[in-house]
Amino acid sequence: MNSDLVRMCSSKDEIVDSIKHNKNFKTNITHLDLRWSKFGYVGMTTICESLKLNDTITTLNLSGIKFGDDNNDVYNVLKTNKTITTLDLSYNDIGYNGLRFLCESIQLNDTLTCLNIDRMKGKEK
Repeated sequence: MNSDLVRMCSSKDEIVDSIKHNKNFKTNITHLDLRWSKFGYVGMTTICESLKLNDTITTLNLSGIKFGDDNNDVYNVLKTNKTITTLDLSYNDIGYNGLRFLCESIQLNDTLTCLNIDRMKGKEK
């Protein structure tokens, strides 16, 4: 995880709470590494809602977080956030709907320049 965010927050719950209330999140943090985190559906929804409004994070690592195809919040971030240029979604099983949402989001995003989908599984419909 980003060392600046970890120093400000002592636990994953505190990170989610901090992001939810925009405390410490509207700083100069440009890289947010949440790989292999287990925030759950509510935690990821909260993080994604804040990322839609964030204008400093350029690199976001969501590798292995298993957000699945039921949570399209990650894709909605891609549709609205205009600062994220690098996104790592590797090691996620996103399913057919997830692949469809990802394709739609990429078409609407003109700032993303690097997308890692290594070892991503999209289950057939």
